[in-house]
Order: sequence, then C-alpha cells, then structure tokens
Amino acid sequence: WVRCLSIGDVRVIANAFHPGPLRNVGGARLVHRVLEQPRTMYLHSATTHDRNVVSAADVEAVIQHISCGDVELQAHRPFCIEGDEFTVTAFPFDAFRLLIVSGTTMIDDLPPEVQEYADSLGEILVVDAHNAYRKEYDVTAAQVEEIKSLIRQAAETEAEPAAMRYAFRKKAVASQNICGYLALLRLDYDGERYALFMIDANNIDLSFRRDIEVFFEEQDIQPVVVSTDNHAKTGMPPSLEYQPAGDHPSDVSAVFEFLEERDPRATIEPVISYGKQSVAINVIGEHFFNDLEGAVRSIGKQAVILFFFVISLQLILAMLTGFALV
Repeated sequence: WVRCLSIGDVRVIANAFHPGPLRNVGGARLVHRVLEQPRTMYLHSATTHDRNVVSAADVEAVIQHISCGDVELQAHRPFCIEGDEFTVTAFPFDAFRLLIVSGTTMIDDLPPEVQEYADSLGEILVVDAHNAYRKEYDVTAAQVEEIKSLIRQAAETEAEPAAMRYAFRKKAVASQNICGYLALLRLDYDGERYALFMIDANNIDLSFRRDIEVFFEEQDIQPVVVSTDNHAKTGMPPSLEYQPAGDHPSDVSAVFEFLEERDPRATIEPVISYGKQSVAINVIGEHFFNDLEGAVRSIGKQAVILFFFVISLQLILAMLTGFALV
C-alpha cells in the first residue's frame, strides 16, 4: 500500500515498503524519489528489511500509486500517550488518525504487525519515527506489545474538533549523514502549536534529537522529530554500517541553520484529505537480506563487494554480447 495525507498543498507520504538495503540499490532510491517532488514529506512506516524494494521499476510503481484525495478530513486536536519505552503522538482527524511512535531511548524498524494491528482498529497510519539510534538494536516482543497497547489507547481516545492552520518549508542539504532534505511542517490548533520535523537520514542520535526538541520547546512549540530511514548513505551490513543524523558536526550545523531561518507563520487554514492505494511490487525478502548480512559478517565486506562487482560485470558483458553468462 501507499498512503498520503494532504494538508493544503503539502503531501505527507508513507508506504508499506522499506527504503533499503543500501546506497542506491533497490528501495534505497525510494525516499529520494518522494522527496524530490515539491511540497512532500516522507514518513517511515512500520516495516523491515524483508520488504526492501527490488528495482527502480518497483520504486516507480510506488510513486505512481500516490493518491491523496480519496476522502476529505476535518482536523481534531492532537494528543500524546506515553508508555515506559515509547511515546505515541496522535494527529487525529474525523475519519483517519496519524500515530507517530517515538523511542524514549531507542527505536528501529518496527515490524509490520504493528500496522496490521492498527488496521484492525480503524483507518490508522502508524509511523516509526526512527528517532533514537542504538547500535545493533532490534525491537523485542515485549516492546511490540507495549506499542500495540499505546496504539489501542490512541485509537480509543476522544479528540475534539479544532481549527488547523499550517506552514511548510523544505530544503535540500548536504552533510555527512543527512541524505538530501530537511522538512518542517508547522501545525497550529487554536493556539496550540506543533512541529513535525523530518530529517532525511537513517535514524537520529538521541542527544541530538533532544537538542532539537529543546529548540522548539523554548518557542512553546511541541516537536515531533522523525527520520526517513533513508539508506542512501548506508553500507554493508546495513544493520551496522551507518551513522545516525547528529553523529557528525556537519549534520548539526545543517539542521540548526535550517531551523534558525525565518519560518512562515501558520496562517493558512487548509483543505485536508487522505488517500490509500494498494500496489504489488517485488521485494527482496527475508532470506536474501539475512544471507547478505551473514556473508558480510563471515567473509568480510570486501569479498561481498567483489561478488557484486563480478555479477555486475557479467550483466554488462551479457548486454554487450547478447549472451547470458552462466
């Protein structure tokens, strides 16, 4: 599936697939293809590496299924529900709820069963904020159950209608660990102000996230800081060979230079709509990803790079000569 929340002229887009495995291979182009379009923001859904997109053609199929106008919505007032290890920030509407899951100390790749559980409760999109990096971390079964409990509470919580106004700004940036863009969606509800701040990166250093949150809180704005889980700067194995946003001084400079620029005031009351489309594409699957990561761990990164080089060379020669090499 591909889901899109349209707020005025801004499209907030998520999909069921994972933007990996690494560099510009397969789904690692997915985030860039969404964000290179004007007035877009990418949100990372509850999805894992077995749903990495295979090819550029599959990425394009996802892009072609973005639809934002199936049903018009009315905004309701946001709220937060806190658990022991996670917090859910809910942006409710009359016929849809956007639930963003942040890690208190860690979060990485919530499993699809989290979204499947939410689907059983109503028209709900769960976003993995991917905003608290911990090396070699995998979510546990107990943590999944906590997240499901928070989702259930968020689905059952009454939210009153509220007039919403918005402002949006996005900028292409270059830094060590930020892959391409920063985006800020300001949402004001009758004097209560929120900021959805997107960093185009593979997770976020927790202390850096705290600094960003303080920046907004000092302005009486409630922040929700998310990353896209973009794998464009991720190496092999993907679970180990990357650094989060904020790990390098260039990331910090890029973010705070962006935040300190003057923002347009959230004065426009938007038309809000939502759409969801099914799409069938090829994904890498669990076995291939696990075998690739296992190979890197056992025989080393250089050997696997050589393997992919040989395979690529064979494909090039096959195209030049017209024969398949076996």
